[in-house]
Amino acid sequence: MHVNRTLLDRLKKDVSVKRTLSHGHSNITGELGKIIPLIENHVKQSSVEKSSNWMLYKDLWLQNESGHLRSSARHRNYTRGSIIMSIDWGTINIGTEIRYPHPGVVLYDQGEDWVIAAPITAAKINHQTQQPVIHPPFEVLAFK
Repeated sequence: MHVNRTLLDRLKKDVSVKRTLSHGHSNITGELGKIIPLIENHVKQSSVEKSSNWMLYKDLWLQNESGHLRSSARHRNYTRGSIIMSIDWGTINIGTEIRYPHPGVVLYDQGEDWVIAAPITAAKINHQTQQPVIHPPFEVLAFK
């Protein structure tokens, strides 16, 4: 049984309730009760790599939302054109979408708590040098 997407879409857009806390809405807690077993089952049935990456990403998100991240680990503000050496594109890809950390460039930023970014290479980051792994002659590292 999956969550009622129509109900959740309606609630998140309803100006009278969208900014209130979820625990006071039986509809939200009811839908949460549906999805937690699905998440648990999916994590148990996934590979260790996929499960670990998903949990680490969600744990980081939860820590950030609750204000428990160290100030050095908090999200930074970027501007249009900023090159970010390692953006975590998530653990789930559709078709040939990039996943896991890769370099990217910020395409859109209006000083809000989100930006639009695009991957600029499929190269992975060398953890020792913090530089993209380049495969010549097909890839070239262009410094800013």
